[in-house]
Amino acid sequence: MKKIFLLASVLLVTGCSAPLGDVPIKIGAILPLSGGMADMGIELQKSLIAEVEAINEQGGILDRQIELLFEDGQCNAGVATAAAQKLIRMEKVSLILGGLCSPETLGAAPVAEKNKVILLTSVSGAASISDAGDFIFRNAPEGDTNGKIMADYVLEQGFEKVILVSEMSDFPISVANTFRENFLGEIVEEKFAPGTNDFRTLIAKVQNEKGDALFFNPQQNQSFVLFMKQLQEDEWEGDLMFNNTVVGNPALYKDISDFMIQNNAVAGSYDVVPNAMQDAVLSRFEARWNRPALFRHLLANQKDSLSLLLQAIASTGDEKNTKGIRDSLYSVEDFTGASGTFSIDSDGDAGKSYELVRFDGEAFVSLEKAEEVQKLKSLKVKKSTSKNNTENTLSHN
Repeated sequence: MKKIFLLASVLLVTGCSAPLGDVPIKIGAILPLSGGMADMGIELQKSLIAEVEAINEQGGILDRQIELLFEDGQCNAGVATAAAQKLIRMEKVSLILGGLCSPETLGAAPVAEKNKVILLTSVSGAASISDAGDFIFRNAPEGDTNGKIMADYVLEQGFEKVILVSEMSDFPISVANTFRENFLGEIVEEKFAPGTNDFRTLIAKVQNEKGDALFFNPQQNQSFVLFMKQLQEDEWEGDLMFNNTVVGNPALYKDISDFMIQNNAVAGSYDVVPNAMQDAVLSRFEARWNRPALFRHLLANQKDSLSLLLQAIASTGDEKNTKGIRDSLYSVEDFTGASGTFSIDSDGDAGKSYELVRFDGEAFVSLEKAEEVQKLKSLKVKKSTSKNNTENTLSHN
C-alpha cells in the first residue's frame, strides 16, 4: 500500500486567520495509485494535494489542520476493502474520498457503512453505489446514464447491429445493462476479464459479426490501449464507441489517433461546463506540478467533493459527528462549484449527467467543437487543392 501524508490547513469559513490547533482533521483517500488506472489516480491525488496546499495559505477551519492519508486501491475491490479498514481502524479516519473505480468504492462501502464513516466518490459510476448505504455518497454521474446516451446515439445514427465488448467490472456492467435496455436493435455481446492482455481471439469474433458499430466498454485504461492497438492491427473498419473511462489522457491515443478518426470514435463523457472555479483548479494543479492537468472533469468533481466535506465539517463543528455530516450532505441543494450546480438526492447521488463527445485527432471534444475542427480541416484541404490546381495550370501554360 502506498500512503502519503500531507499536513495542510483549510480555509476558515469566516475568512479570518487563527492559530492552528494541535489535533488535525484526518481525511482519507482511496485511489488507484498503481495498476491500469494509475494515471487517473495519481492525477487526482496530486490535485488534492494542490487544493489543500492552496487552502492552507489562506487560514484554516475550526482552528485545525487537515491531514490527508492516501491509500492505493489498485482499482480492486479486495484491496480497497483492506485500505478502508486500515484508514478507519488504524488511522481513525471518519471521512474518506474515493474510490475512483467502482470496484474500489463498492469494496470500501460496506466497511465505511458499518463504521458510520462518510465515503464520498467523485468518479465511480456503478448503479449499485446508489444502494450501497446511508453514509455512501457520489458526486459523479451514474453509469446507467452513460449507457443511455450511447444508446440514443446509436438510434440517431440508424445502426441496426452493435457489437458490445465489456470488461467484467461493476461500472462497465452498469453501462452495458442500460445500453441493452435502451437499444432495440441487434446486440452481439462479448466480455473479457480485467487484466486481459491478448484480445486477438475476441477481435476475430468481433470481425466475423460485421456490426454497424463496435461499443468497447472498459474499466481500465490499460484494457483500452491494448484492445485498440490489436484492433488496429486487425484493420477494423466501422464506427467506434466508448464509455467515459477512455476520455482525458492524450497518452492513451498515441499511435491510434488516425485509426480512431477514420472510424468516427465517440464516447460518453461527464457533462462539465468550464467555469472560473474550474479554471482555478486547473491553474493550481499546473502551478504546483509544472504540467497541465489531463482529466478536467475528474478534478472538478473532486474539488467539489472536498468542498462539500469541509462545508459539512464547518456546519457540524466536529469531523467525528458523521451522522451530522451525513445529514448535511443529504441537505445539499443547488451547490455551485467547479463542476457546475447540483444537489444531492435521497440516494446520496449528485444527479449529474453525461454528454456525447467525438475524437478530433488529439482529444475527445464536444460535438460542436469536433464539427468546427472538421470544417477547418476541410477548408485547409480545399485551399491546398485549389493552390495545387492553380500551380498546375500555370505550369501547363
